[in-house]
Amino acid sequence: MNCIIKELDTLEDNWGNIEYIIPYGCGLEAYRTLNRIIKDFNVPYIIDNDPKKWGKTFYGIQIKSPEILKEKKNNEKVLVTIARRRYGEIKKFLEKYNLKENIDFCHISQFGIEWYYKNKREYNVFTMDIAVTTACTLRCKNCNMFTTYYKTPITYTFEQLKKNVDLLFKRIDYIFAIGILGGEAFLNKDLVKFLDYLYKEYREKFGSVCITTNGVVFPSKDQIDVIKKYNIIVIISDYKKAIKDKSKIDELEKYLKEENIICQTRRDLVWCDFGFPLKPVDIKEDDVRKHMMMCNPGWRGLNDGKFYFCNCAWSAERAGLFTLKKDDFLDLANMEICEETKKQIMLYSLGIMKSRYMSFCKVCGGCGEDNIKFVDAGEQI
Repeated sequence: MNCIIKELDTLEDNWGNIEYIIPYGCGLEAYRTLNRIIKDFNVPYIIDNDPKKWGKTFYGIQIKSPEILKEKKNNEKVLVTIARRRYGEIKKFLEKYNLKENIDFCHISQFGIEWYYKNKREYNVFTMDIAVTTACTLRCKNCNMFTTYYKTPITYTFEQLKKNVDLLFKRIDYIFAIGILGGEAFLNKDLVKFLDYLYKEYREKFGSVCITTNGVVFPSKDQIDVIKKYNIIVIISDYKKAIKDKSKIDELEKYLKEENIICQTRRDLVWCDFGFPLKPVDIKEDDVRKHMMMCNPGWRGLNDGKFYFCNCAWSAERAGLFTLKKDDFLDLANMEICEETKKQIMLYSLGIMKSRYMSFCKVCGGCGEDNIKFVDAGEQI
């Protein structure tokens, strides 16, 4: 119980009566996670350090320079809406304005769970990924989903996907962002039917959905229609430096923009070198939990009726590369529908688990600040 109190009691008491929320950052993380915040709080403006964005709007809200932080009032709280890996960098930047962590600012993932638990008694998960297939049109040497190593790719049917979300949403209150990925997500023929079901049954229980694609596969007309219908975000991973068919990514990006679809293209990608499975790392026993929490991947996974702290670990097992331990994941089908289960899932999503860490973390370099090894994104075998 002490562990629970510690993990969910880091924000100062004055966060209970917030008048204004000031998001810092208006990139992909903000697109994915700000829906609920904008709905629940007064957001007078958004801060970004890119001068090209100043004066423009994001979700209809004006973007301003960080210099305005010099005028910040006590009833205004700053939420860092930038990828968790860069939080340490942004923390140091905000401290230059005499702002203090957990008093004046925090990361949106921390706020989304802790604040809503303490003030709304909600049991939330910040982000969750659903791999709808492990089939892919590329063979990336360092794919963090290890799709290259599958002897037989897995493609989930509508019924399997439906069962998974039914199991989870009956046992959790809200998810800020859902990621649909693969493999290559657009290869799943049941994708449209699944997205229709997800929105019709659970629209009030999640903030946004984004689909990640390698840009080589053009979505079908039905897939485009469902994306437009629900304002789903499409993320294109630009691997043009590594693949032969370089024109398709530009064509897809142009097409999506013409269809008024929110599209974010990740350019100049560099991947963390996980080491695994070619050169697995060997983290010392005493350091594994710290290593896991420094990585703290935004890839909570929902697959096969189970909830995983890290989707990469699930995929490594399904590819036959690793065997997870029983305490590494939560078997949702064997968990009662009750408040205690909701709390357990929420805490597990924060990294509070019986085993203290996932066994896979011991052999994976992860994507935290302690991993300074990188590889070319999308390099083909």
